[in-house]
Amino acid sequence: MLEVGAGHGAFTDHVLAMGAEVTVTEMSRPSLDVLAHRYEHTLGVRLVFDPDGEAAFGSGGDYDLILCVSVLHHIPNYESFVRRAADLLASGGVPPRVHLRARPQARRPQPECSSWSSPG
Repeated sequence: MLEVGAGHGAFTDHVLAMGAEVTVTEMSRPSLDVLAHRYEHTLGVRLVFDPDGEAAFGSGGDYDLILCVSVLHHIPNYESFVRRAADLLASGGVPPRVHLRARPQARRPQPECSSWSSPG
């Protein structure tokens, strides 16, 4: 599983409790440091610093699930990220569900919920 923008790992904990292995990307260096400390002795977690939303595309894996919870509005070109993310899915992977937090101060419209599926 790929979790884009894990923050301090609240959702990551749930994923790990279900027995999943997860690659976690985070664009905030301080948050990544928190994650590194939090999961220092935890198997099944791979942390990736991702300052611009591009590291996921070089992470070297096909994922059964890609999770983006209230994070895409932080990625400079999130529209491109969403289009390209389907290519990261393994054959038979679950089409990603994306939650975009609506922000009144946003410069561009942001839907509350969107989904896409892999090209087929």
